[in-house]
Amino acid sequence: MKYLAAGPLAATLRRPIKQLTLDVRGQKPVSDEAFGVYRSLYAYDRGLLDPKVESVDETSPYWRQERITFNAAYGHDSSRAGERCCSRYTKTRMSG
Repeated sequence: MKYLAAGPLAATLRRPIKQLTLDVRGQKPVSDEAFGVYRSLYAYDRGLLDPKVESVDETSPYWRQERITFNAAYGHDSSRAGERCCSRYTKTRMSG
C-alpha cells in the first residue's frame, strides 16, 4: 500500500464523509395517473424462464464457465444469453 504524503489532500481524504439524505415526509404524493405510469415501467410478462445450459468450459482448474439461455421476461424475445462462472472451491456463483 502507498501512503499519501502529509498535506492538504491527505487531510481532505481523512475527513468524515457527510451523509446526504432527503426528507420526503413533506412531499406531496403523485396522482393515481402518474403512479400508473411509474408502475408500468416495471411491468413484465410473468412467464417461465425455461433456463438451458448451452455450453460448459471446464478448461480452468479453478472455475468452470457456463453459457446459458432463458426466455426473456419482456417482449416476446425467445431467449437471452448469459454466462455463469462457478468456482471449483466454493459454492458461490458469479453471473455476468
